[in-house]
Amino acid sequence: MTGAATALPSGLLELLDRDEYKTAELIDGQVVVSTPSWLHQRIVAALIRLIGNWAAAAPGRGEVTFNPRVKITHNRGYLPDVAWYAEERITPEGSQPDGPPDIAVEVLSPSTRAFDVVRKRADHARIGVGELWLIDPDGPTALVLRREGAEFVVAADLDADGELTSPQLPGLGVRLGPLLER
Repeated sequence: MTGAATALPSGLLELLDRDEYKTAELIDGQVVVSTPSWLHQRIVAALIRLIGNWAAAAPGRGEVTFNPRVKITHNRGYLPDVAWYAEERITPEGSQPDGPPDIAVEVLSPSTRAFDVVRKRADHARIGVGELWLIDPDGPTALVLRREGAEFVVAADLDADGELTSPQLPGLGVRLGPLLER
């Protein structure tokens, strides 16, 4: 993933709804536009499909999406690669639920790895994201973090033979190796 920053006055999350900023995040008043790699996009698409199929298989399983706007502060907002919202958070009118996702997924890229692992992790925990999956295609590895209080703790540290699971997604298991195959 590559990124370029554009200076804008702080507090302009609503500008990110414009087409030219659809893949941008607002970081301390700077709009950062990132272009994900082919592998990154393939992993995100596979997760959307797998979680989406699981959700569609029975009522009450919530909804999965990609790149939802997640407000951190007035001048910081992120776009998790994948986000799942519990059924009780889904709005009748079909708009994005208020507040953070119940599960957020970040697929790590060399250009954003440190930011995703440190700052986004802390910010997502602080605003109430229930779980954060950090998937590293280069490992291939993944960390499953669950919030305890105001911080995340490591619930699983997976290698290529591991399986992504969550108590919020009962019965869903995503094998890491096949997900990350190039």
